[in-house]
Amino acid sequence: MKYLIIALVAIIFCLPAGGQGLSKKTISKNYYKIIEGSNESNKYRIELSSDIDTSGEKWNQRAYNFGFNPQLTPMYTMVDRILATPYMVQVHGNQNEKNKKRWGLHVFEGYAKDDKYRITMFVYKHIVLGEPVAQMYYYETVYNHSEPAYKWFRIGSDVKQHSFLFSRDKAMFYGSLTLSNAITLG
Repeated sequence: MKYLIIALVAIIFCLPAGGQGLSKKTISKNYYKIIEGSNESNKYRIELSSDIDTSGEKWNQRAYNFGFNPQLTPMYTMVDRILATPYMVQVHGNQNEKNKKRWGLHVFEGYAKDDKYRITMFVYKHIVLGEPVAQMYYYETVYNHSEPAYKWFRIGSDVKQHSFLFSRDKAMFYGSLTLSNAITLG
């Protein structure tokens, strides 16, 4: 029974959008694995995967191919459902992309509905004062580092004239700021 439930969950994630039936073109082999636990009986986990497809349609779009090597990187696995978890989501690099532009550094990219703007989160792209830096920003997909390419990133509230806003070289504070240590402005 447990095998059946796990298989059904895996198949649901492999179904095409809109609940259409499976076709020979849609699924040509298993893109999910049900893996038995290492030491305990009746414990399993699921892995989903995509093929490496150097001619995949998404590789023609810069938002998908920028920084990836299509010879080594599997095509995107599209999940046309809402993903929710009571635990957490983790992103790890891999042997092919580690310390490269994307998987070794990117944790998240979220695109606006027009695909023109994105929120990006990096880990360990830059070193400042001898320490690795994590960074987040709201960016226009012009792929340059000009000041107008960076948009306001709001933290705190979505109410106008509230919160803290950050851009490339600017910050705007609609609230109090408490500094507990002496600072030097340079």
